[in-house]
Amino acid sequence: MKNLILFAIILISAHCSAQTYLIKVVEQPKPIDLLLPATSVFIGGLADGINATLLFRYANFQEKHPNANPDFWNPDISWKRKYKDWDNGDKRARFPLSKGPLVGLTDGQHMTRGFARWGNLIGFSYRGASLGKGRKWYVYVINGAALYTINRIGFELSYNVIYK
Repeated sequence: MKNLILFAIILISAHCSAQTYLIKVVEQPKPIDLLLPATSVFIGGLADGINATLLFRYANFQEKHPNANPDFWNPDISWKRKYKDWDNGDKRARFPLSKGPLVGLTDGQHMTRGFARWGNLIGFSYRGASLGKGRKWYVYVINGAALYTINRIGFELSYNVIYK
């Protein structure tokens, strides 16, 4: 974890240096242009760590949240919630789109996967769009590496610190 944090500091420093020194800056990025994508990918990493905890360390999750409803959070049984009545053979959708785009509303495992995917999509696409045109290729690589590192810090925090 210490090595990951050190690596993140170096990448974030490189990211800031790229913004200031490696490119022709017409205007300095606004704080929101850095804060929104970093926060989004961090949340995506946290959600990814919670998802992995649910799948591989559910007992750890249950220990931290003893009152959490296992029908929603325990992936061994919660997957049935997308169906009307799985145990009695009714495999129709529980509600419209519960077996498709709205599956994240049915159980914790699908919900955390959705947060992870959307957090990353929003963070990476917003940051890429805010960089604009005419940037050197390595600026995008540095930005991507910095955001990826922030995402993995979120994962490590949830999976290996909170739910260890």
